[in-house]
Amino acid sequence: DLSEIFFDRVTAVIHDRARLEEISLRLAPGEHWAIVGPNGSGKSTLTNLLLGFIRPDGGHILVEKASLKQCDLEKCNQ
Repeated sequence: DLSEIFFDRVTAVIHDRARLEEISLRLAPGEHWAIVGPNGSGKSTLTNLLLGFIRPDGGHILVEKASLKQCDLEKCNQ
């Protein structure tokens, strides 16, 4: 089953540079999203956060209202 995902004021810093700063968004089951933008705008960072490859430096990522920090990443990625 698909889960709702919330980004709550998420910040990600990579190599001492903020790639995403306090973004908030909601991804609902059944929605289709496209991640587009110029080089260095945070597309890969956003994807890596969604997949759990990296953790946010600020804010929270929630899957079905539970913190991604508490989620078993292998189970969440299925």
